[in-house]
Amino acid sequence: MKKFNFLICLTVIISAVTANAQKPIIVAIDSVLTGNSIYPGLTVTIPEVDFDKTLKNWIKEQESGTKSKVVTENGEMSIFGAIKKNIYNYGREKRKLSAKD
Repeated sequence: MKKFNFLICLTVIISAVTANAQKPIIVAIDSVLTGNSIYPGLTVTIPEVDFDKTLKNWIKEQESGTKSKVVTENGEMSIFGAIKKNIYNYGREKRKLSAKD
């Protein structure tokens, strides 16, 4: 019985060690080249995510609450005529998080 318990514990420990944990989301300050100008911006790296699905959701989020459409040209995305009031709290209000987070 002791061997059996030992084998079960060993199996659990080995599987816990080899299990992949969630990889961190990396946000870095970067410069974005738009046309002939360089603007300050952020680069967000989200591992373990399908790029096409994330891109579709990002475009949908940018177009929400506006009549404007996102235009993609030469790998650059832009939206004209859209007014986003209070960008900082926009995502927080949508997720219904408290201001303490």
